[in-house]
Amino acid sequence: MATNPPLGADDRIGRHGRAIFAEVDGEVVALDTAGGACFGLNGVASHVWRLIEPPATVGEIRGALIARYAVDPALCERQVIALIEDLRTQGLVVVQPGGSPPLPGA
Repeated sequence: MATNPPLGADDRIGRHGRAIFAEVDGEVVALDTAGGACFGLNGVASHVWRLIEPPATVGEIRGALIARYAVDPALCERQVIALIEDLRTQGLVVVQPGGSPPLPGA
């Protein structure tokens, strides 16, 4: 199994076309229709989910979170990358490397 390259600030993140979701009490519940697994996202992760429609870069996501929450920028970027990696592993998002043509809807 190939590993994905590390994410950078210019990588663009978008929701995977096969992911469906609903909001329940202000938080997102997402389903990977290919794998059948259901995932509950906490408040901040739900906010990130909203930020990636249309697709956004890691840097744009980080900037939006820093503007909304009192968080250290470096810590915020590490946590955003960890969340995106989890969502990518679960088949809920796609990543377009920085410098590549934009994802549809970007």
